Amino acid sequence: MKTNNTISISADDILAEIEGPIIWRPQAAALAGWKPKTMANVDARGDGCPNRFRHGNAIGYPARSFATWLADRLDKPLRRK
Repeated sequence: MKTNNTISISADDILAEIEGPIIWRPQAAALAGWKPKTMANVDARGDGCPNRFRHGNAIGYPARSFATWLADRLDKPLRRK
């Protein structure tokens, strides 16, 4: 029997967990439940959060953009092996 495993979290719920207008990759990855390298791989594939930017060696995301992206991503069915 197949089930549709989804997580329903709004962008506002995610945004409430972010302090300030910018979230840096390590914090973004932790909030998504990933490692920073996984976040980098998702970005490199072109599936990452839009509007990312580089500040020196650090990668950041606008908080609102990241929250919307993550909420949309979590709203899709989870893949199970």
